Amino acid sequence: MKTLNITRQRRRGFTLVEIMIVVAIIGVLAAIAIPNFVKARQRTQQNACIDNVRQIDGAMQRWALENNKSDTAVAVWTDLTPYLKKGPLQCPVHPAGLYSTSAGSGSFVISEAAFCTKHGSVANPTPVP
Repeated sequence: MKTLNITRQRRRGFTLVEIMIVVAIIGVLAAIAIPNFVKARQRTQQNACIDNVRQIDGAMQRWALENNKSDTAVAVWTDLTPYLKKGPLQCPVHPAGLYSTSAGSGSFVISEAAFCTKHGSVANPTPVP
């Protein structure tokens, strides 16, 4: 008697269920990771902005000291530019620049701490949501 050697062809690849499970797992991981990335980005922008405010405060104090100005003197960007590393600084969130003191946008009273309208000041930063 002859034996028939029947070979079955096996399909190679993934079934639809396996692909759906992998896609679901990737979706869950993305849902967990993306909010953390957004929060980390916001915190980094806030830290960069607060660092800019520190530099502005230091530049105001150096300008006042070198020019014998009183605490009520008001400095503007053109006064502070030589004392800043990169020239007039910009908030990472608002490129138009929103740094000031109570004197108004772009004006800095020496006795007051500079602040950003979005991120606050060095002493009182706005919390990241």
